[in-house]
Amino acid sequence: MNKQLFIGKNIPQNTASDATLLADGEAGIFGINAATWQTEKVAGGSTYDRIWIAMGRAAGRGSRLSRTINILPSVQEFYYKKFPYSPAVGEMKLVSTDCSSSKGVYDVFALRIDSRFGDDLGGQERHSKTYYATGKFLTARAIYDAWAAEILADGIRNSMITAVATDAGLQVQGQYAEQVFEIGVEYYDNPAKEACATCSDCNFTVETMNEADSGSGTLLHLQELARQAAPYEGTAYNLDRNINSPAVLLDAQVAALGTADIIYIRFKNTDQAKGDSGKVYNMYQEIHLAFPVGTNTGSLESVLNTVFNTTIQTSLAS
Repeated sequence: MNKQLFIGKNIPQNTASDATLLADGEAGIFGINAATWQTEKVAGGSTYDRIWIAMGRAAGRGSRLSRTINILPSVQEFYYKKFPYSPAVGEMKLVSTDCSSSKGVYDVFALRIDSRFGDDLGGQERHSKTYYATGKFLTARAIYDAWAAEILADGIRNSMITAVATDAGLQVQGQYAEQVFEIGVEYYDNPAKEACATCSDCNFTVETMNEADSGSGTLLHLQELARQAAPYEGTAYNLDRNINSPAVLLDAQVAALGTADIIYIRFKNTDQAKGDSGKVYNMYQEIHLAFPVGTNTGSLESVLNTVFNTTIQTSLAS
């Protein structure tokens, strides 16, 4: 896989007749005319042997070019979609109990949360936390309120979760979309009593309310794309370090962009491996064109629709 990430700006796109004339943050589509074999800006009515996408950079720095796309690329690996920005959504769980004042007076409810993944995203179990609702509670909502107050007091950096008390239960959500957490509840009756006559009457339910989604065009998403694209950017240094790493420049662009809508093209040219048993790797290229949320990319999409002989699909899936 060969991944490229281009960072655009919210300006008119695809207006230049030559890649050298592109404004900083302007994308242009260029190709080799199949009849004249001349390089030109891609336009309707002509047939092209191959095309590429260029992204303008600051004055004096030229433009960046995508990998060449043969027309038509291998249908086996062709994928052409637009992903509007969508925020990351963490998994939410609802903790509830049927305890009520009619079933006795309650002392301690322990909410145990085992959380994996976190700000390190290492995949190892981060920690276990226990939050206690202690006192005499006449309603289930009072228990939820006590749990929520304990979690809030612990702080997001310690708990790695947020919690909101509602009449239906305690809504618990992870700090990160990739975070995995499990919840258990235990009830402790007054230890002065020989037996807990009403313990069996208190049932607890933990429901998963939604699926987590890492989002699309978020800062984290773009940072991950930049890291994956970095090996294909190349690096060059002088002893005096006057030449910057292109990957470092890409990181700076991502930080300045924030959130983005993304045009995504995945393809495999006709002279690449087909993924059969004699050629182990199914080789393909990926191009991500990221623009500030709301940028009008209709001029780019129209040209690509024509040369790819298809219509770009819009998806909210990340």
